Amino acid sequence: MRKEFNDTGLCVPNKHYMVDTTPQLKETIELIERGKYFIINRPRQFGKTTSVGLLEKTPLLSNYIVLSLSFEEVSDAIFAEEGLLCKMLIEL
Repeated sequence: MRKEFNDTGLCVPNKHYMVDTTPQLKETIELIERGKYFIINRPRQFGKTTSVGLLEKTPLLSNYIVLSLSFEEVSDAIFAEEGLLCKMLIEL
């Protein structure tokens, strides 16, 4: 199979050209295992979606429940009140 560049959404390693993010994924897994919080915060086209997708496929799934949520379509109003935020998270 010939690889190609993908600039929309999740990259698949055997289909798309991409940087090897194995070291960063290992660091993230270590943070999770130590009970630490982390943020994936980068501009467009830096592999956020792909990193989260790869992270969800690690052996972490046997030890944790992974919830994937997107706040892209959500109004800022849900953050004004804790009860509203919790209700929205459950609906998402």
